[in-house]
Formats: sequence, structure tokens, C-alpha cells
Amino acid sequence: MGEQDDAFGVFYESGPKESDPDMQAIFEYEKHYMNLVRAYKSEIDHILRLQKEYRDEAQAFYHDSLPAIREKLSKEPIDDEMRKHWMEHLESDIDKSFEMSRVFLESLTTDEVEHFREELDELVHRRRK
Repeated sequence: MGEQDDAFGVFYESGPKESDPDMQAIFEYEKHYMNLVRAYKSEIDHILRLQKEYRDEAQAFYHDSLPAIREKLSKEPIDDEMRKHWMEHLESDIDKSFEMSRVFLESLTTDEVEHFREELDELVHRRRK
């Protein structure tokens, strides 16, 4: 990576880092943060893709599939109470499935953020010694 590709290159020369220890600590923290973002880029992208897929799937189900199922069933010779019961059951099951997916994604995201935070905290802890 060339100097122009490194946003922190200005701090490698003599300057604020040598005259201000607090500035140096902030610089090291930010540099480490950016290195972590680069290191975890694939995990971040993966989580973002999963979240987008989740949103897209939920939207498609509630806006497209569910109305189509309702319309199809309304044309079938099925008792209204039975149709209503079946649709409530379907919606309940799908709601539970989407909730499980949401919890899974939230857990995955929280785990990754916590791991990220632990690495940053480790840097700060090492810096204080």
C-alpha cells in the first residue's frame, strides 16, 4: 500500500504524534479501527447481504406472496372459516420464521461487533500500559 492509499500517512512524519501523546493515542486507535474494518470487510459484507436478503424476503412475502395466496384461496371452494383459520396459521408460522431469522441476524451482528470492540479495547488497554 502506497503512502497515498494510507489516510494516516501524514502522522508518520514528525508532527502532532510526537508532540501530543493524546493525539498519538487517538491516531493509533483510529488506525487500528480502520485496519479492523479492512480485516473484517468480508464478514461485514456478509452480514449486510444477509440483512438485505432478510428484508427483501419479508417484503416479498407480505407484499406479494401473501396477497397472492389470499386471492388464490378466495377462488377455491373452501369454507370461509377454514380459509381464515388457515391464513392466520400461515401468517403466524411465517411471522415466527422471520422472527427467528431476525434474532439470528441480530445475534450474528452483535457477536461480530463485540469481537470488533474487544480488539479495539485490547489496543486501548495495551496503550495504557
